Amino acid sequence: MASAYFRQFAIDNHLTVDYGYMYGKYKDFYISLRETLGSTKILTIVTRLGQDKENLKKVLSVFSEVELPKYRITNLERKDEYLQFTFEVANDKSNLVSEFLDKFIASYVECGLEVATHCPICGNKILKDEKVAIIDIAGILTPAHDECYEKGQEKAKEKVKQHDEELNKDTKGYQSGLLGAIVYGLIYIGILVGSFFLVQFILNYTKDRSFAMIFQYAPVIAALTACPIITAGYDGFKGRKGTHKYLIILWTVIITTLVGTFLGFVASLLLLDTGNSFMELLKLVAKLITCKDINGVQSFRWGFYVYMVVAVGLACLSMVFKFSGKKEMEEANSATFEKLD
Repeated sequence: MASAYFRQFAIDNHLTVDYGYMYGKYKDFYISLRETLGSTKILTIVTRLGQDKENLKKVLSVFSEVELPKYRITNLERKDEYLQFTFEVANDKSNLVSEFLDKFIASYVECGLEVATHCPICGNKILKDEKVAIIDIAGILTPAHDECYEKGQEKAKEKVKQHDEELNKDTKGYQSGLLGAIVYGLIYIGILVGSFFLVQFILNYTKDRSFAMIFQYAPVIAALTACPIITAGYDGFKGRKGTHKYLIILWTVIITTLVGTFLGFVASLLLLDTGNSFMELLKLVAKLITCKDINGVQSFRWGFYVYMVVAVGLACLSMVFKFSGKKEMEEANSATFEKLD
């Protein structure tokens, strides 16, 4: 998702903001930019300059050793078809990325280099009057001849498939990953239940009602551990990498959070000395939150629903934190080959 600065930058320069990217033609160069949840900004410039190491050094020499650190570039990926720069700058310093891009392009032109874009499918130059399609190849947005996309679609998909197989040569399949996610999901449920039990134990010894009202929702904070734990299980059991991995983890996170929150809520009631067993409380709570005919339990029911909504929200947020990094984005996009609208 583009920040406010880059949304305005896209508007001012007739670029597109969609698919989690800002992309398009900027000063005769095709570029794309993707921002993570934190301060990481990943700028891709579609150019074959990476094939010419000496000219690349000349272009980058415009940035002095004294000036370069301010851009906080943590990685430069030099490929045959593109250059990719990773910046670690806060949103209020986003202008440093566009400043770097402008200086890079100005230096490129001053070095007398030809500004040319090549189709990644046929390898030929894309002329100004030719119809262009923007395609996503393993997370890299690049222009291609519109007719080449249709002609080379199968060939390109085969390349992506080969790359995907190489990436998954040491994995055992989605079923194995699902088993790992479930096993570690049980551990996560145990942590959720334990957090409810611990908080209720603490509340039993506090007389500050205002503190109790706030602290009673503390157990759901444990939901932030959902994705890291379940992902560790998926990877630990050598689950296959790909789009289905994230769907498996998503549903496991949601289901285990619902189960863990419900069981934790019930377990915490054991400390209230109700005289009921865990199974009796389980049936009672299930009845209280589903049966509308029982009077006087509306506050109890809504309190339970708040627990559920907050817990699932935090669990989903844990996925955003976990998978918003550059490495995770590259892994998720490794098998993509599609034409953008």
